[in-house]
Amino acid sequence: MHVNTMRYRLRRIREVSGVDFANADAVLLAHLQLRLAAMRGAVVDANDTANPAS
Repeated sequence: MHVNTMRYRLRRIREVSGVDFANADAVLLAHLQLRLAAMRGAVVDANDTANPAS
């Protein structure tokens, strides 16, 4: 990935989410929230395939 692409994407993430990448606690919190959302999505997807009639 080109360095300018990375800068653009980080700037857009900051604009959309408000995450301050200079604040380590804020970055950690955002990371944990994304991981939790991904885990919840995996559980929901597994439940949907396990019980397709509902």
